[in-house]
Amino acid sequence: ESPIPDPLRIGGSLVFTQRVNGQDDLWVIGVGESVPLRLTNDPADDRDPAWSPDGTKLAFASHRHGNWELYIMEIDTQEITRLTYTPGFEGAPTWSPDGAFIAYEGYNADTNDLNIYFMSTNPARAGTAGSAGQITSAPGPDTEPAWAPDGRHLAYTTWRSGNQEIMVVNFDD
Repeated sequence: ESPIPDPLRIGGSLVFTQRVNGQDDLWVIGVGESVPLRLTNDPADDRDPAWSPDGTKLAFASHRHGNWELYIMEIDTQEITRLTYTPGFEGAPTWSPDGAFIAYEGYNADTNDLNIYFMSTNPARAGTAGSAGQITSAPGPDTEPAWAPDGRHLAYTTWRSGNQEIMVVNFDD
């Protein structure tokens, strides 16, 4: 079995989603290499991969339990832990710079809308009542969160004005 390329080495590595035989799975390839390595091979689709800041984990969205939920894979062992447990959709995970939190887009059944949420990356805290915090709530879809390097700001895409725009949340306010 080939070792998984280290995302932190010089040049790094790229994790991506590839559709093979009607199934979306996660693959990784080191920069400058020509043969990718398959990371997941579940019959359900996996997508939206994101490296942890220290390169030891991978957050991703998967449909393996009947709807889109978030998961974390430990790269060394390839052990997968489920983070979210909702009947709705969760996707587009992004790690905080310190690796302690993940922000993501999720469907809010009460508002029939996509909002931005965050939760601890500690599996013992994930999936418990109140483990996710809602960051946005204005009408209109909010998607594609991205942490600033300082960990105190989070950018996301919104359609709340009818046009696609970038918004930033300042956690110091």
